[in-house]
Amino acid sequence: MADLFGFSGALSSLATGLETKASGAVNSLIGQGLNRAESKINNALGPIFGSGFTGVNPESWLAKANSRPDPHLSFDWTIVLPNDPGSLFTYVEEATSPVWMWTGTDAVFRGGQSMYYPERLDTTTLELVFYEDRLFSASSYIQTWMNQVGSPLTGLYNYPNAYKKNITITAQDAAQNPIATLVYYGCWPTDMGSYSFQSATSERTRISAKIAVDGMSLQIGSSSVAASNFGVARITDFIRGVPQSLASSAVGAAGIALNNAVGSLF
Repeated sequence: MADLFGFSGALSSLATGLETKASGAVNSLIGQGLNRAESKINNALGPIFGSGFTGVNPESWLAKANSRPDPHLSFDWTIVLPNDPGSLFTYVEEATSPVWMWTGTDAVFRGGQSMYYPERLDTTTLELVFYEDRLFSASSYIQTWMNQVGSPLTGLYNYPNAYKKNITITAQDAAQNPIATLVYYGCWPTDMGSYSFQSATSERTRISAKIAVDGMSLQIGSSSVAASNFGVARITDFIRGVPQSLASSAVGAAGIALNNAVGSLF
């Protein structure tokens, strides 16, 4: 039936008007919410970063994330083993590489609360997984090194300088340039793991060796580790860790302030 009285056109016009108004109102609310969020975040972070802080623009977060350098890939690394008979370094398929850490004391009650202080430097066990060939070359290498520690037949131990060696692991970029060097001092194998022989499947045999470590140094950059002395290397790492610790504290404080600012919006 023809729209004699124009009701259809009026309803269509009314619907269009309401849609325009609603869209404008929603956009306005979103804009106001973003402005309030930006203001609260800037107010919260400003006192932490000082007068040089220029503020945070939510629209720039994604751009900053996209501008990060490419990720490091876990297979770009090399290892230097002590007393390598030839190419045994190519047999190391995995390396769980610890970084030195502070071990804390038990809680000390001071000022009405529990306080914790560093007790000593420590480096946990270095774990290396070896490819095993049909000649048991990896097993022979680890067993020879373990026999340098002492004799399982006589129970006599050797001098530490006979079996404590250094191991170097280098992380590389895509162009095979060194970007991080980890040097482990005073290394010696404590355990070569167990063999897993079976008849249900046909799997490669691998050796998982645990290496005791006296200490380590971490050098970030393309230059090699300059400190060959264990004590000097640890002092260098400690000095390098101070600004990193301060930066971590600032980031932690910023995170708390950011959570408080965003939480107050809701």
